[in-house]
Amino acid sequence: MEETLVARRIKAQRLDRAMTLRDVAKATGLTEGLLSKIENHRVSPPIATLSKIAAALGVKIGWFFREDEAYVGYTVKRAAEATRGMTRSRRTGYDYSLLAAGKPVRKLEPFLVRLAPGLKQKKHLHHSGDEFVYVLRGELSFQWGRETFLLKAGDSITYDAAVPHLSRNPNRKRETLFLAVTAEESAGHRLGFDALL
Repeated sequence: MEETLVARRIKAQRLDRAMTLRDVAKATGLTEGLLSKIENHRVSPPIATLSKIAAALGVKIGWFFREDEAYVGYTVKRAAEATRGMTRSRRTGYDYSLLAAGKPVRKLEPFLVRLAPGLKQKKHLHHSGDEFVYVLRGELSFQWGRETFLLKAGDSITYDAAVPHLSRNPNRKRETLFLAVTAEESAGHRLGFDALL
């Protein structure tokens, strides 16, 4: 999917809701300047930023990635599509692909994530819902509360995302993860897409 389509949908949804950039900035904690750059496709937003914008606009993050508006009860994404269609986050050094684009996901958002060599979160994160992480390739150093785990290829962890957590790529190679995030719909879609980002 073209990244420009995501930018156009963000702006269209904001205008449909008669919201100004200032309104969205207040709701997300982002600057008006950054939001303008995102809408004009001068900045490729990371997942955490997209989740804040989605919450402010009252939509699921998957809506930005849907290739059509018709309801489909399932979605299939082939391996080549998942890796070819990844979005690069220039600010955080990871790439991601929403694996359920095309389906109106309600309580589950699956992602394919690639972490840059040596990437480390700058602060602990916490939010409602649960998360599942499966290391497809490489290693992941993961801290949950006071526990620290070194997860290797084939390892997984499922955890309560309300507990502060932090992750880093301890290696000099790009690591690949599968990430699934859940949350109650009443949480206003403030899902923890930034759990690893």
